[in-house]
Amino acid sequence: MDKNKNKISPDELSEDRAVREIMEKMAAGDLQEIETAFDRAQTMKCCPIGSGISGICCKNCAMGPCRVREDRTGLCGATMGTIAARNLARHIAAGAAAHSDHGRDLAHLLGLVAEGKAPGLEIKDELKLLKFAKNLGIKIDDRDIKEIAKESSEKALSLFGQQNGEIDLIKMAPEKRQEIWTK
Repeated sequence: MDKNKNKISPDELSEDRAVREIMEKMAAGDLQEIETAFDRAQTMKCCPIGSGISGICCKNCAMGPCRVREDRTGLCGATMGTIAARNLARHIAAGAAAHSDHGRDLAHLLGLVAEGKAPGLEIKDELKLLKFAKNLGIKIDDRDIKEIAKESSEKALSLFGQQNGEIDLIKMAPEKRQEIWTK
């Protein structure tokens, strides 16, 4: 590779003074033939897929990757809109999965509070806990708040591994959204 072809000066490469100094030393010494990320960036072209007119790329299965445009679907028949929706759903699922442990930690902590095993912590908003318990299908009438908290904790923790049926916490979503989901 001819590193002097279309050479960019170190001042144009980075705002970081240390990077510029290293690049200047490399250019002046025996290190000229070492390829850097800056060299590779000069030769790299942006991916035309996903940038508008050229369409989008679907890599969700082993039949692809498929280059999809307005006039051409993927091998499975997916349109650009379908692929965009699938990708959004996958990103949301990945993000939710990556952070679901926070909810599990809170459910576990609620159980510890109910058992008196979380020093300095207490149930401050009993109405919120009662609403949560009700959404989980837990009977709340004439019961001690800590007993309700313990059962709510156990029920919430069991939902993390639920494989079948409707998840009780769906009831916490707005009614219009629930109607859409059940259609």
